[in-house]
Amino acid sequence: DYYLWGEHYYEHVIENAPSGSIYFTITVEDNAGLTSGFETVLARESILVIEV
Repeated sequence: DYYLWGEHYYEHVIENAPSGSIYFTITVEDNAGLTSGFETVLARESILVIEV
């Protein structure tokens, strides 16, 4: 899925965290291939952060 974040569209990927963890990792990548990521407890929260 793609979301507009600022002036760029990002593709998001939500991955399950390593076993024993209670967070998810979300990674966003813009069309130039630059990526950034952060962790959140709920995958739903990750989506809400960048959803328009």
